[in-house]
Amino acid sequence: MKASKLIVVFLTLVFLLGFNSIFAQEEEEQIRYYQMEPLDDSLFINIQSALFIDPPDPKAEIVVDLRDANNQTISIKSVLYPFLAVPPELRARIITYPFKLNLEEDINYGSVFTRVFQKIRISKVAQPPTKMQISPTLGYINPFFQLQGGERLGLSLKQDVGLSLGVGTPYSGALETNMMEVNFHILGVRAGIFSHIDAMIEAVKTQNHNNTIFSEGYQFNYVLPFGNFLNLDILQHLQS
Repeated sequence: MKASKLIVVFLTLVFLLGFNSIFAQEEEEQIRYYQMEPLDDSLFINIQSALFIDPPDPKAEIVVDLRDANNQTISIKSVLYPFLAVPPELRARIITYPFKLNLEEDINYGSVFTRVFQKIRISKVAQPPTKMQISPTLGYINPFFQLQGGERLGLSLKQDVGLSLGVGTPYSGALETNMMEVNFHILGVRAGIFSHIDAMIEAVKTQNHNNTIFSEGYQFNYVLPFGNFLNLDILQHLQS
């Protein structure tokens, strides 16, 4: 009973601390010089049609430069046009286009590692994820539930905030362990509790090569953003 109370207090603290950090995040800086990723065919065609480009190419390279308020431009296939030549409705869609490649960033050999930290915006936790936004902080999302072992069922509540649950360890097979777990995820951090379902296995007490027996406890995990494969884990049993 005492262990269960400690687990509840622990998860409550994790939940409150996680959401407290959401409101401390600064507003994301607006990108003013960027290339539009070709992920919206209709928008790309409408932009080119408005500029009398025939035939329009839905995969054209479009670069937008809004840095100088007096000389804003849009480049399509390396041909420069005044941004004001685009109708106001399309200009608004271009400015708010979500899939941008920031051309003001300095790119070097270390950028693939460091830019992950720069891109983390806790304010975006309140936005639902898209299929193009799976990252180390969203790697827990998984619509499939495996009964004994394998990947966890991962449900996103609000993008980087979500829950996962599973029966068995990620590496166990059928009837190998009595473990079950429930986890809370936020920005690549996982905190959760685990317990046991003894009816799932038949414990082998002699010459035991297959059973991994769990009691109750808690665990922490952090996914280092280097390809989404480096993890730091702490697992603690509350009972012997």
